Amino acid sequence: MTFGVLLLSAFGLAAGIAVTAHGDARIDQLAARTNVADVVAWAHPSGSAGATPVLPAISGQPGVRTAVGPFPTTEARYADGPDSIQMQVTGVDDPRIAVNRPLLAAGRWVRGSAEIVLERSLAEGLGLRPGSRVTLRGLAGPADYTVVGTAYDLTDCTYPQCNEGRTFATAAGVRRLDNAPGGTYWLAVSGSSEAVADHLLSHYGSALDGVNTWPDTRGDLTRAQGIFGRFVAVFGVFLLVACAIVVAGSMATRMTERRREIGLYGAIGFTRGQIVGALLAEELVVGVLASVCAWAAAGALIPFLTPGGAPLGRPDPAWPLGALLVTVGIVSVVLVLSILAGAWRTGRRAVPELLADAPPVPRGRFGRAGARVPRHLALLGLGAAAGRPVRAALAALAVGVAVVGAVVGFGFVSTISQAFTQPARTGDPWTISVSPRSSSGAGDEQVTAALGADPDVAGWYTETDRPASFRNQTFRSRAIG
Repeated sequence: MTFGVLLLSAFGLAAGIAVTAHGDARIDQLAARTNVADVVAWAHPSGSAGATPVLPAISGQPGVRTAVGPFPTTEARYADGPDSIQMQVTGVDDPRIAVNRPLLAAGRWVRGSAEIVLERSLAEGLGLRPGSRVTLRGLAGPADYTVVGTAYDLTDCTYPQCNEGRTFATAAGVRRLDNAPGGTYWLAVSGSSEAVADHLLSHYGSALDGVNTWPDTRGDLTRAQGIFGRFVAVFGVFLLVACAIVVAGSMATRMTERRREIGLYGAIGFTRGQIVGALLAEELVVGVLASVCAWAAAGALIPFLTPGGAPLGRPDPAWPLGALLVTVGIVSVVLVLSILAGAWRTGRRAVPELLADAPPVPRGRFGRAGARVPRHLALLGLGAAAGRPVRAALAALAVGVAVVGAVVGFGFVSTISQAFTQPARTGDPWTISVSPRSSSGAGDEQVTAALGADPDVAGWYTETDRPASFRNQTFRSRAIG
């Protein structure tokens, strides 16, 4: 029983640590291979037909080591499936660039204006692969494309964690959707990426549509997997706490059953420390064996424990040594704490008392209280509880921990479910967002009139988002109208 409980709790602990650490390492390895952009800057559309906006002398700004771009960028919608998905389409004719080199996951890079490459998790979520046909609707109308490849992209969080999907086309392919697209820059910087982003905002002002930094994006990319891994690890720790109670209770029972054996050890010359050490060693051997088995199983199941929609796809099995060491350490500490008091108390008993045929009569206030419990209440266990207060307390605590675990587990699942099904709880109380093209407010009257004339629109409000910074921290500010 002890081994089974330890195995389950150690598995949760090892799996949580392995999933979190392995996911972070894979993201960092891909970032190094692609020379990921430290800062991504988006510029407003220029307004002139066919022209891509330029942020003057961006490569010479303080902290900027290398700048690539501007790449024409526009927004479009994919509506071939049951849901309409917002797409960001960036025109990159040649992927051999110094910063943020697109790395293909399948297929090849775009060559013509009717071809497109999808970000890997977006293609997986939509069930598309090289050879599939898609139709995107942009400001210039619908345009048909052939998917020729999928690629990894680390410039923002991935679909479906972010509702927006990212795709790549040629510059001519972008202009099939928008004859005056915006522009994207990918920057490698020296020093703090947040400080560079802050400087860009102060220098270019309203010419910027937004900025993003790699530390912020990395947090987005690893958040879902990190939350899942930490929840599994915390659940493993919770099971370890429950396990400690079970082990302590079973240890008390086994000490009673083995009292004569322990007494014989004392009779032939074993010291108290040797007896306690032997009792601890027995439990630690079980704990280490359970930890190793759990670590091996967790490593083999990593592909199935990684949440779907991960930016790099499901990983291969892996057995990080750090997860084993942490698991063995925590399990060993929990075992020692749970049995040390009982082992020490047993080792202190006199040898004649341990060699007696009958177990020792409980002494003290609780023992006398147990003797006074009427016989007709014996079925309630009151006599045993009063006579063995520690064992009774451990049994009650085990039941309490189980109840708490059930409540917490149900509450966690319910909370996550409501966060997805009721977006107002997470701060987005809307179903559809509509973005007029002009940032000056021109055309708002037409949008307002269209919303008022549509019977399916139950209500609406306006909000204006702008990139902002404070003390070298960039964020998006929002004004509600």
